[in-house]
Amino acid sequence: MPLKSGILQDVEKYLADNPDVDLTIEEWNCAVQVMTFRWQYLQNCTVPGATRYDLYGKPAGTVKKAHATYAQLVLDARKKASEKKQLKRKG
Repeated sequence: MPLKSGILQDVEKYLADNPDVDLTIEEWNCAVQVMTFRWQYLQNCTVPGATRYDLYGKPAGTVKKAHATYAQLVLDARKKASEKKQLKRKG
């Protein structure tokens, strides 16, 4: 499920408001990078108008056409790189 645009600011505010939370912004960024790099996440982002979600899992905007196009370009590039790698292995 696509994350809300600008969610980093929400996380920063949440962490500032909840100092007892055992999570740094660096750790959060690392986790989000892992999640958003996944094929399925990007696939979900290729649909213009798909719902984006906030920290609490509530709808918070939609995927814009430009973002959907970018996600598709990333997926296409990965697929092409993967195919090229497989061809090299077959040799």
